[in-house]
Amino acid sequence: MGVRTLAGSILCAAAMPALVLGQEAQFRGGPGHVGVTDTRGVEEFGRVAWRFDAGAPIRGSAVRSGRALYFGSTDGTLHSVDLRTGREVWRQDLGAALASTPAVTGGLVVVGARGGALHGIAASDGSRVWTLETGDDLALPWGHEGWDYLTSSPAVMDGIAYWGSGDGHVYAVDTESGRALWRFATGGRIRSTPAVVEGVVYVGSSDGFVYAIEAGSGAERWRFETAGASLNAGDFGFDRRQIYASPAVEGGEVFVGSRDASLYKLDAETGRQLWTFDEESAWVISSAAVTADRVYSARSSSGNTRAIDRKTGAELWSHAAGSLVFSSPVISGTTLYIGEEDGDVVARDTESGEVRWSFRTGGSVFATPLVYDGRVYIGSDDGFLYAIEAPDGDGLHRAVFFDETLMPRSAFGGGEEHRAVTDHLSLRGYRVLDEAALVGFMEARVVDRAPSVVVFGMDALPADLVGESGSDGLLRRYLDGGGKVVWLGYPPGYLVWDDGTGQVTAVDRDKPAAILGVSFEAFNGDVHGVTVTDAGHAWGLSSRWVGQGHTLPSEVTEVLGQDEIGRAAAWVRSYGGPDGTGFVLYRPVVAGDELDVVWRLAEHFGGGGPD
Repeated sequence: MGVRTLAGSILCAAAMPALVLGQEAQFRGGPGHVGVTDTRGVEEFGRVAWRFDAGAPIRGSAVRSGRALYFGSTDGTLHSVDLRTGREVWRQDLGAALASTPAVTGGLVVVGARGGALHGIAASDGSRVWTLETGDDLALPWGHEGWDYLTSSPAVMDGIAYWGSGDGHVYAVDTESGRALWRFATGGRIRSTPAVVEGVVYVGSSDGFVYAIEAGSGAERWRFETAGASLNAGDFGFDRRQIYASPAVEGGEVFVGSRDASLYKLDAETGRQLWTFDEESAWVISSAAVTADRVYSARSSSGNTRAIDRKTGAELWSHAAGSLVFSSPVISGTTLYIGEEDGDVVARDTESGEVRWSFRTGGSVFATPLVYDGRVYIGSDDGFLYAIEAPDGDGLHRAVFFDETLMPRSAFGGGEEHRAVTDHLSLRGYRVLDEAALVGFMEARVVDRAPSVVVFGMDALPADLVGESGSDGLLRRYLDGGGKVVWLGYPPGYLVWDDGTGQVTAVDRDKPAAILGVSFEAFNGDVHGVTVTDAGHAWGLSSRWVGQGHTLPSEVTEVLGQDEIGRAAAWVRSYGGPDGTGFVLYRPVVAGDELDVVWRLAEHFGGGGPD
């Protein structure tokens, strides 16, 4: 064990301060880790306000201090981003995977890394202040236990960080100097996050024991032996011993799960078992959320989330998640928030367990949500940190159109790969509409004039949108009423299809001209190099491409991309609605970063894009 300091010499440890209950920025909101917050949550899904690309899986949780969010990624980078905009403030490479949740105290971000290191990082600029190096991870008894996804997070109380290391020790670390004040040995590596309540540190170990340790001295108060402590992984083909879950401590009671498939309720003073809830062989990796009368817990292999009567241990409800659950529940008001291995972030009603909303990220979600001021912040294995907010964030109705029955009449949208736009936007809160639902959506917006946007994930034009003359159809009435359409592919109505053969037999420049009020006489179907204009950059376009020029710049309101012979290849036609509304024509997109360009085009209003 050693300690390095990058901000002066190591200070001598002073007398331990009195420990009182505090609320620091740390795992699940406080040192007791009960997973309950009194902040405003997201009872109804509205949109993804922003997402931050960390470039590597995010398995630990974000914490908030002021306007900053702090979180790590498995490439070893600690990130600080602005919670309102998602813009990066700083990053620091710590050299080893971060799969835990930081804690913030006294202007310092304290975070544990794989390989046995606890770091103190300046919250203001990300500079290193100190690093405490511990020992290597202890070997596991069987050697194939696996699923070692999460590591211990520091719990902070009165300037001291309590942290579990893979070397089998719990450390009490002075956060000013980085000096270890004491260490306590267990019989296995520690992945559980310590809870600190009323002068006692509670933690689980991979040896199958739960320990209560005096916070001031590091002396053992009691230890509790779980059923898993005497089980051998080799006898089952999977681990039944380790305690990965973090204890939740409240009201003199300790709630902690184990890989032995049990959730335990213990007396905080004595360690005596009060009840246990077991379920065959399903691990309890998730840490419990505790309210006055209920305990909310989740299972891994059986893939469920459940509510348990706090007093008796009886099940009140259980709902299948459909995948593994390593994330821990967080309660705000009457809503429970949790992540799932299939990539879903799920909000459930705490009384019934019914799903209020779900949002699918692009990778597994092992991280625990942070709920704060009308947003849910959560990381995913897809490398993004998401900020999800309620509909009152901006009141915008978002939709993407894709109807499988119209695939044979689509140039863009006729292939399976063309679903990428629809899939991408559905992950960002866009409602997927078929033809009937699209008609209903547009008719409703014509009446209520609510802000809205529809992205056409295919260039098929439903007949109900055209009308008699084109200009009197639903599509045009929607645009005239302040609606917004982002169109990818050939202009609406340009291609003429044979109903019998399903082949394109002609082109019709008059129909799109009648619908949009834009002449397409300059559109010949040829392709040239396209350069993004200043207006295009403002809307979120960033690269040149080779594509078709549709019309002359004089025919549209804004040119976003212009080809080499002077035609508008990407453009906006306004119909008198607010800035950023109207008809936006862009090129077909099927993959890569260009999917986010479509999102930015859709989200661009009033001279700005999504934060």
